[in-house]
Amino acid sequence: MTKNLFGKITPAGLSQAKKEASESVTDHEKRLLEVCCKQLDNALFFMKSREEGLVSKEVEDLREEWGPNDLGQKKKHGFIMEILMRCKNPLVIQLLVIASISLATGDAASAIIVGLMVVISVGLSYYQESK
Repeated sequence: MTKNLFGKITPAGLSQAKKEASESVTDHEKRLLEVCCKQLDNALFFMKSREEGLVSKEVEDLREEWGPNDLGQKKKHGFIMEILMRCKNPLVIQLLVIASISLATGDAASAIIVGLMVVISVGLSYYQESK
């Protein structure tokens, strides 16, 4: 069989991408790039697999060796920590500085308006990500 593992991706293009990214990738990513550059038969042999996939016994053995095939859970932060993390946004910091300067110069109306902009920005950001 002469087609590539992903059909449209050429080995030359992947080799170039592999060279460019080799400094910042993990060992697993390097292995994946190496497999992607191989012809289909060679890639299957390299991965100790076949076109039909794994049999149940192989799946059980791999689960024992590597654990279940699931993504790790993202650490949940409390409400206050989530709000503080959103306040690290450069736009929010800039608005807080502007509000502070407005308040220090006696322009309370501008400080309140900019403060409301911060509350709306952080609130919408929290709402969007908590959906």
